[in-house]
Amino acid sequence: MQFLSVSVPLLLLLLGAASAASKNRCDSLGSNSEGWILHSGSCYRWTESPDYWYTAEQACKAEDGHLVSIGSQTENTLVGRLTYCRTAWLGRYGTHADRLNDSASYRWTDGSSAVAFQRHDFAKLYSPHQPLVTAENLVWLNNLYHDRQGYVCKAPVARQAKTDSNPPPPGPACPSGWYSFGDYCYQQPGFKATYIEADFFCAGRQAHVVSVHTESELRLLSLLDLSEPICSVELWLGLVKLNPCRVDYFNGRKQQICYHWADRSGDHRGFPAWAAGHPNTDLVTNCVLLRDRNLLSAPCHLRRNFICKRPRSGLPPTQPPTQPP
Repeated sequence: MQFLSVSVPLLLLLLGAASAASKNRCDSLGSNSEGWILHSGSCYRWTESPDYWYTAEQACKAEDGHLVSIGSQTENTLVGRLTYCRTAWLGRYGTHADRLNDSASYRWTDGSSAVAFQRHDFAKLYSPHQPLVTAENLVWLNNLYHDRQGYVCKAPVARQAKTDSNPPPPGPACPSGWYSFGDYCYQQPGFKATYIEADFFCAGRQAHVVSVHTESELRLLSLLDLSEPICSVELWLGLVKLNPCRVDYFNGRKQQICYHWADRSGDHRGFPAWAAGHPNTDLVTNCVLLRDRNLLSAPCHLRRNFICKRPRSGLPPTQPPTQPP
């Protein structure tokens, strides 16, 4: 059984080498205000707006980076999760027009090793003259210059600061085995459970099955565990179905409230959004799953992954779990 652990030596080394006149592009796994996220000593940002490959590479270079290079299965999964399985430009390009169906003819724009990790699907090459590479559902496909796609930038952690400022003092630390983001601590235990089992497990650690209220937090949930090489993950959410629904007024409008967060952080008022065909109004699907960016109503007896969430302050440290309930 493996549990979430945050390894930071490389990050600390990079931060220690940064001068007093620099600041960090990203300093946590969740997105900061500029959309960057941290993974293994590099910063990544997904730009959904489509653009040409060359223009996208120039945009990344303006941030002291390049279109993303991929050197491992974990990094490949990270890119898939960042893009929500959508097509995105990679910083990989062909160098010999007559050998583009040979992986040895490709390079990364940041100079990374071209053979460290490869996921080309050459069965889907429609022409040997497609010199650029996109990622789609964790597989790399060849593409053309005149196509426009979203893209992922990869850049160093430290960069030159635009203004001199002192960083705020660190807040209360999370317990060992928990990940800190904003005002909360998160833990993905690493096993699947029914919703009732997940709720019981989290309650025993003075936490709740996770609630989600921001885009940054939504993205964080898909990035906590990259061990499974899939870009679409299903997680239990601590969203409780009301029976019956109640009527409330929000922003001056009458609204029917049918779900609220188990951690008492409020009612569900449209974020995250429901997937098409959900929620289900039958008497069986009383629990809620998160898949990518959308909510799915589901029977509570299904076994799925889950994340516990608790405030950073006001709670004593707890020991990480050693086995499932």
